[in-house]
Amino acid sequence: MYPNKEQENRLYELMRLHKALYNGALEQRLLAAGFRPHQFNKRGRLITGWRRVHEHRTFLNKFDQSKDLTLLRRELPEYGGMSYGSSQTTLIRLDIAYKRFFKLGAGAPRFAGRDWCSFDYSSGGKGLKGNGWKLEWSGSNKGSVYLSDVPGTIRFRGAAKPLNCRQLGVILRNGRWYLQVVGDRLPKACHGTRTIAIDMGVSKLLTGKYDNMETLVVPKLAPMHAAKKKLASAQKDLGRKKRGSERYKKQAAEVARIHAQVARLRKHVHNDVSATIAKECRTVITETLNIKNMTAHGGAHKKGLNRHILDAGIGQFLTMLQYKVQERGGDFIVCETRGLAPTQRCHACWSRAPKLLSERVHSCTKCGVTCDRDENAALVMLQFAAPNVAKRQGTLL
Repeated sequence: MYPNKEQENRLYELMRLHKALYNGALEQRLLAAGFRPHQFNKRGRLITGWRRVHEHRTFLNKFDQSKDLTLLRRELPEYGGMSYGSSQTTLIRLDIAYKRFFKLGAGAPRFAGRDWCSFDYSSGGKGLKGNGWKLEWSGSNKGSVYLSDVPGTIRFRGAAKPLNCRQLGVILRNGRWYLQVVGDRLPKACHGTRTIAIDMGVSKLLTGKYDNMETLVVPKLAPMHAAKKKLASAQKDLGRKKRGSERYKKQAAEVARIHAQVARLRKHVHNDVSATIAKECRTVITETLNIKNMTAHGGAHKKGLNRHILDAGIGQFLTMLQYKVQERGGDFIVCETRGLAPTQRCHACWSRAPKLLSERVHSCTKCGVTCDRDENAALVMLQFAAPNVAKRQGTLL
């Protein structure tokens, strides 16, 4: 979004009010349940958590706190100027955190701190309008949003046009404002007719083999290398400055800005590549990759590889590719890596051909086949999943 100065100041104020409302609602629940703050430091901040000191307990829910919200809006004019639906979504956000804690075993709800960076608006309507907001598109990828508690309309840029918006969110990230729209979209066009097996890499993003033996190679994005060099230089400058000083804070904001730039470039490439593959192919084949285990061990001699694996964003790309393929009605097949071992098997004779990670060329000692390591892995997955693909498509490959 691109708010003007007045609108930006109001958005910052709304962010502060939603954060205070969330923390106040959480404190109200803790006090009603018999908890009391145990110990504070000199600045008045809680340092040892809450402890139960009363046997009498009352458990509040979102409906009880919604009644108190009405009284709060009458007593405090700053909350009276907020959208009531938006204030309710903040209470619902806390209620969801409690349900996740009691039913799913997640961590206990915590008080919001500096990481609080968003607030939401409820739907309450149909189409591109809801309770306290309205969207209008003025072009192919431009539009404006009206928020009842912000003066005027705010310009934004975005290509997605959902038919029925369920929720609208405002997000602040590294000094930039974003608009998040959750809703139903037009169904995607039908999938393609091709089949591809994909092997994810580190030196390049992916290597794919189509069913007609064509090869797809997606290299890493060149602008990302330039951004990473800029990031390394900015991090060195940050290390030279005194922690807590104004120069340190300014340089830390610059490092965060470059991190966000690298993340946007990576996401842009993943979106484009996954959309192209989903549009062309009916069936996509890949292998199971546990990124957490791949980067959890290895010590100092493997930290460079771990950094490259995490930097490639393999998990993000596969998640995008899977939902885009399935959204178009295609098949997303995942081969079990442990049993198949595509990088350690020859696609021609199917014998095991062990090799180190540094060996980037597959050379089979039994049949004499030589090819790129990633191409061999893609061919192994393509052959292994061929019966399953034929069964799903109702044809023989």
